[in-house]
Amino acid sequence: MNERADWMSWVLHFVFGAGVGAFMGLGMGSSGRRGSHHRWLEFGLLPEFVLGCVLLGAGLGSLCGECLWTGLSYHVIPPDGIEHSLTSRVLSILSGIAGAALITKLLLRNFGVI
Repeated sequence: MNERADWMSWVLHFVFGAGVGAFMGLGMGSSGRRGSHHRWLEFGLLPEFVLGCVLLGAGLGSLCGECLWTGLSYHVIPPDGIEHSLTSRVLSILSGIAGAALITKLLLRNFGVI
């Protein structure tokens, strides 16, 4: 593991992952007909659900870097991973865990488990 991280790349992937997470969270959380009772997530839980998706997306984006966005389909020039330090790796993992924990808590509350 490197002692220095590529912080510019880390921040850009974190922000892009947060944007993708927000878009996905809004798309999944607000699905259903407007004004009907067919929505799977209570409307009051939507902002927290989107925040959880933002944290999860940002953590994954900053941890995996370009490999997450291009996947294995780009074979001509394979993407380089982000150079992580211990601090950047821990921040990415903590962001992802916090997002996953928030989503799990909200889903359990939404379906009446807790």
